[in-house]
Amino acid sequence: LLRKKEESLWTVNGKANVAPDKIERLLKTISSIEAKNPVAQAAQKSVVNTLATDGIKVEIYQKGKKAITYYVGNTTADEIGTFMYIDGSTIPFVVHIPGFRGYLSPRYSVKELDWRDKAIFDTPIDQFAAVEVTYPDSAQNSFVLSRGEGNNFTISQNETQASPKQEMAKLYAAQFAGITFETYLHGYSDSYVDSLREATPKCIITVKRVDGSKATLRVFYKPVTADTKSLYDDKGNLLVYDTDNYFALIDGNPELITVQDYLFRHIFKRYSDFIRP
Repeated sequence: LLRKKEESLWTVNGKANVAPDKIERLLKTISSIEAKNPVAQAAQKSVVNTLATDGIKVEIYQKGKKAITYYVGNTTADEIGTFMYIDGSTIPFVVHIPGFRGYLSPRYSVKELDWRDKAIFDTPIDQFAAVEVTYPDSAQNSFVLSRGEGNNFTISQNETQASPKQEMAKLYAAQFAGITFETYLHGYSDSYVDSLREATPKCIITVKRVDGSKATLRVFYKPVTADTKSLYDDKGNLLVYDTDNYFALIDGNPELITVQDYLFRHIFKRYSDFIRP
């Protein structure tokens, strides 16, 4: 169930935000599809039966009332049309978007994870209150960076508070408006994810917002697997951990995800990085 909450905010199944690009593509699809041609009479029964068993049922509501129901099926043999059937119609049609070559059924995915927004923190600078970065194995590198009035920042470690490099602090805090994860991971058992949840992470990142809400990400080293891109370090030694990706868990979400090093290397700052020599 995709439900509109605000002008540009949709939720999926009432428990997660929808990725803006995904809902925009679906809405454009709904408004742009056109009937290309009716299904040939000899094939109509077969197409309708397939739609009834394997099709995707789509119900569109406007102002709380059901406006239309239709079924989305497979692609045509030439892969430039999609079989669809409007509830109450007498025949199915081949539908397309003029100027678009391809089929449309993937845009109507019924998998919840396909719709979820991959934003982790989603905190623009005007909503940013503080970020706590904790390294369990190197406490001397941990810190809390806080934003005060006039976008002036302070940094603290334990009971010590200092004034950081202000421009660096602003740039660092601004990153949390657009940090995303790479993908959901499948194929790992619940027991494996539970054991990872109990393990010591490489880093714990908590972003606090001015409205009192917060988001926490726990980042773990990801063991080298068959799909790891780099198997050896610069000296030719076999790597134990993936250098391009990390495992991660968002507090409150059960799914195991990966985050990319090229994004998070800019997040993994140390206390000393912010302090003037």
